[in-house]
Amino acid sequence: MVQRPNTRSSRQPSFEKELKARRLPRFVKLLMVLFFIAIFAVGAWFLVFSLISPSDDAREAEGVLQDITIAGFDFIRGEGNRVFIHVKPPLIINLPGAGGRYAMRVQIRLEVDSRRVAEELNEHPAKYHRMVDLMLTALKSRSYAELAYGDGIDELKEELLAKLSPFVTRGRIIRVLFHELYFAEVLPYAKVET
Repeated sequence: MVQRPNTRSSRQPSFEKELKARRLPRFVKLLMVLFFIAIFAVGAWFLVFSLISPSDDAREAEGVLQDITIAGFDFIRGEGNRVFIHVKPPLIINLPGAGGRYAMRVQIRLEVDSRRVAEELNEHPAKYHRMVDLMLTALKSRSYAELAYGDGIDELKEELLAKLSPFVTRGRIIRVLFHELYFAEVLPYAKVET
Protein backbone atom coordinates (compact mmCIF):
# COMPACT_ATOMS: atom_id res chain seq x y z
CA MET A 1 0.00 0.00 0.00
CA VAL A 2 1.43 3.23 -1.12
CA GLN A 3 0.91 6.17 1.03
CA ARG A 4 0.23 9.35 -0.62
CA PRO A 5 1.67 12.45 0.84
CA ASN A 6 -0.80 14.48 2.81
CA THR A 7 -1.01 17.51 0.60
CA ARG A 8 -4.11 18.77 2.28
CA SER A 9 -2.46 19.35 5.61
CA SER A 10 0.45 21.11 3.99
CA ARG A 11 -1.84 23.54 2.11
CA GLN A 12 -4.23 24.17 4.94
CA PRO A 13 -2.12 26.44 7.11
CA SER A 14 -1.34 28.85 4.28
CA PHE A 15 -4.97 28.84 3.11
CA GLU A 16 -6.20 29.62 6.63
CA LYS A 17 -3.68 32.42 6.94
CA GLU A 18 -4.87 33.86 3.66
CA LEU A 19 -8.52 33.69 4.76
CA LYS A 20 -7.71 35.33 8.07
CA ALA A 21 -5.91 38.10 6.25
CA ARG A 22 -9.00 38.69 4.05
CA ARG A 23 -11.48 38.65 6.93
CA LEU A 24 -12.70 41.88 8.47
CA PRO A 25 -12.30 42.34 12.17
CA ARG A 26 -15.41 41.63 14.24
CA PHE A 27 -15.91 45.23 15.35
CA VAL A 28 -15.95 46.37 11.70
CA LYS A 29 -18.64 43.79 10.95
CA LEU A 30 -20.59 44.94 13.98
CA LEU A 31 -20.34 48.57 12.88
CA MET A 32 -21.58 47.68 9.40
CA VAL A 33 -24.59 45.81 10.82
CA LEU A 34 -25.44 48.71 13.13
CA PHE A 35 -25.09 51.16 10.24
CA PHE A 36 -27.55 49.20 8.08
CA ILE A 37 -30.00 48.88 10.99
CA ALA A 38 -29.83 52.63 11.58
CA ILE A 39 -30.46 53.38 7.89
CA PHE A 40 -33.44 50.99 7.90
CA ALA A 41 -34.87 52.57 11.09
CA VAL A 42 -34.57 56.13 9.76
CA GLY A 43 -36.19 55.12 6.46
CA ALA A 44 -39.03 53.38 8.28
CA TRP A 45 -39.53 56.40 10.56
CA PHE A 46 -39.82 58.80 7.59
CA LEU A 47 -42.18 56.44 5.80
CA VAL A 48 -44.48 56.01 8.80
CA PHE A 49 -44.67 59.70 9.68
CA SER A 50 -45.16 60.80 6.09
CA LEU A 51 -48.13 58.44 5.85
CA ILE A 52 -49.62 59.33 9.25
CA SER A 53 -49.31 63.13 9.36
CA PRO A 54 -50.65 65.00 6.37
CA SER A 55 -48.75 67.95 5.01
CA ASP A 56 -49.82 71.58 5.53
CA ASP A 57 -51.33 71.58 2.05
CA ALA A 58 -53.47 68.57 2.92
CA ARG A 59 -54.60 70.16 6.20
CA GLU A 60 -55.32 73.41 4.40
CA ALA A 61 -57.35 71.49 1.85
CA GLU A 62 -59.36 70.04 4.76
CA GLY A 63 -60.11 73.58 5.86
CA VAL A 64 -58.30 73.78 9.19
CA LEU A 65 -54.69 74.56 9.88
CA GLN A 66 -54.14 73.26 13.37
CA ASP A 67 -51.43 74.42 15.72
CA ILE A 68 -50.78 77.58 13.73
CA THR A 69 -50.52 79.70 16.80
CA ILE A 70 -49.82 79.87 20.48
CA ALA A 71 -51.99 82.94 20.97
CA GLY A 72 -55.23 81.05 21.61
CA PHE A 73 -57.08 80.80 18.31
CA ASP A 74 -57.52 78.52 15.34
CA PHE A 75 -57.03 79.73 11.81
CA ILE A 76 -59.76 78.43 9.53
CA ARG A 77 -59.94 78.67 5.77
CA GLY A 78 -63.51 78.56 4.60
CA GLU A 79 -64.97 78.07 1.15
CA GLY A 80 -63.53 80.28 -1.56
CA ASN A 81 -61.55 83.24 -0.23
CA ARG A 82 -63.21 83.33 3.18
CA VAL A 83 -60.68 83.22 6.00
CA PHE A 84 -61.56 83.12 9.72
CA ILE A 85 -59.86 83.44 13.07
CA HIS A 86 -61.72 81.27 15.56
CA VAL A 87 -61.36 82.78 19.05
CA LYS A 88 -60.82 80.10 21.72
CA PRO A 89 -62.21 79.27 24.24
CA PRO A 90 -65.84 80.46 24.04
CA LEU A 91 -66.43 83.60 26.08
CA ILE A 92 -68.83 83.33 29.04
CA ILE A 93 -70.19 86.58 30.46
CA ASN A 94 -72.62 87.47 33.24
CA LEU A 95 -74.90 90.11 31.74
CA PRO A 96 -75.88 93.20 33.71
CA GLY A 97 -79.52 94.05 34.39
CA ALA A 98 -82.42 91.81 35.34
CA GLY A 99 -80.75 91.30 38.69
CA GLY A 100 -77.67 89.77 37.03
CA ARG A 101 -79.64 86.64 36.34
CA TYR A 102 -78.48 85.93 32.79
CA ALA A 103 -75.23 84.61 31.41
CA MET A 104 -74.16 84.52 27.79
CA ARG A 105 -71.86 82.04 26.11
CA VAL A 106 -70.55 83.14 22.73
CA GLN A 107 -68.07 81.68 20.24
CA ILE A 108 -66.61 84.49 18.14
CA ARG A 109 -65.07 84.23 14.69
CA LEU A 110 -63.31 87.09 12.96
CA GLU A 111 -63.50 87.07 9.18
CA VAL A 112 -60.22 88.50 7.89
CA ASP A 113 -58.85 89.19 4.43
CA SER A 114 -55.73 87.01 4.63
CA ARG A 115 -53.71 84.57 6.67
CA ARG A 116 -51.23 87.34 7.41
CA VAL A 117 -53.57 88.60 10.13
CA ALA A 118 -53.29 85.26 11.95
CA GLU A 119 -49.51 85.34 11.55
CA GLU A 120 -49.42 88.87 13.01
CA LEU A 121 -51.46 87.83 16.05
CA ASN A 122 -49.27 84.76 16.45
CA GLU A 123 -46.14 86.91 16.55
CA HIS A 124 -47.75 89.34 19.04
CA PRO A 125 -49.87 87.29 21.48
CA ALA A 126 -50.25 90.30 23.78
CA LYS A 127 -52.09 92.10 21.00
CA TYR A 128 -54.46 89.17 20.66
CA HIS A 129 -55.09 89.05 24.42
CA ARG A 130 -55.89 92.80 24.44
CA MET A 131 -58.38 92.15 21.64
CA VAL A 132 -60.06 89.42 23.72
CA ASP A 133 -60.18 91.80 26.70
CA LEU A 134 -61.92 94.41 24.53
CA MET A 135 -64.41 91.77 23.38
CA LEU A 136 -65.21 90.85 26.99
CA THR A 137 -65.61 94.50 27.98
CA ALA A 138 -67.95 95.20 25.06
CA LEU A 139 -70.01 92.10 25.81
CA LYS A 140 -70.31 92.96 29.52
CA SER A 141 -71.57 96.45 28.70
CA ARG A 142 -74.76 95.06 27.10
CA SER A 143 -77.76 93.88 29.04
CA TYR A 144 -79.80 90.78 28.32
CA ALA A 145 -82.71 92.88 27.02
CA GLU A 146 -80.46 94.77 24.57
CA LEU A 147 -79.04 91.55 23.15
CA ALA A 148 -82.10 89.33 23.19
CA TYR A 149 -84.52 91.79 21.59
CA GLY A 150 -84.15 94.13 18.64
CA ASP A 151 -80.88 94.85 16.85
CA GLY A 152 -78.63 94.53 19.90
CA ILE A 153 -76.56 91.67 18.42
CA ASP A 154 -75.90 93.51 15.15
CA GLU A 155 -74.94 96.69 17.01
CA LEU A 156 -72.60 94.68 19.20
CA LYS A 157 -70.91 93.14 16.14
CA GLU A 158 -70.39 96.60 14.62
CA GLU A 159 -68.98 97.90 17.91
CA LEU A 160 -66.57 94.95 18.12
CA LEU A 161 -65.46 95.48 14.52
CA ALA A 162 -64.73 99.16 15.20
CA LYS A 163 -62.77 98.37 18.39
CA LEU A 164 -60.76 95.43 17.00
CA SER A 165 -59.81 96.79 13.56
CA PRO A 166 -57.06 99.18 14.80
CA PHE A 167 -55.13 96.22 16.26
CA VAL A 168 -54.59 94.58 12.85
CA THR A 169 -51.91 96.10 10.59
CA ARG A 170 -51.13 93.33 8.07
CA GLY A 171 -54.64 93.04 6.76
CA ARG A 172 -58.10 93.88 7.92
CA ILE A 173 -61.00 92.41 9.81
CA ILE A 174 -63.95 92.21 7.45
CA ARG A 175 -66.65 91.00 9.82
CA VAL A 176 -67.29 89.77 13.36
CA LEU A 177 -69.39 86.62 13.50
CA PHE A 178 -71.03 84.86 16.44
CA HIS A 179 -70.65 81.17 15.68
CA GLU A 180 -72.53 80.05 18.80
CA LEU A 181 -74.62 82.23 21.06
CA TYR A 182 -76.43 80.95 24.15
CA PHE A 183 -78.24 82.73 26.94
CA ALA A 184 -78.77 80.95 30.25
CA GLU A 185 -80.69 82.03 33.29
CA VAL A 186 -78.54 81.93 36.39
CA LEU A 187 -80.15 81.08 39.69
CA PRO A 188 -79.85 83.84 42.28
CA TYR A 189 -77.61 83.39 45.28
CA ALA A 190 -79.34 82.35 48.45
CA LYS A 191 -79.35 85.14 51.01
CA VAL A 192 -77.95 84.09 54.32
CA GLU A 193 -79.21 86.00 57.31
CA THR A 194 -76.86 86.41 60.21
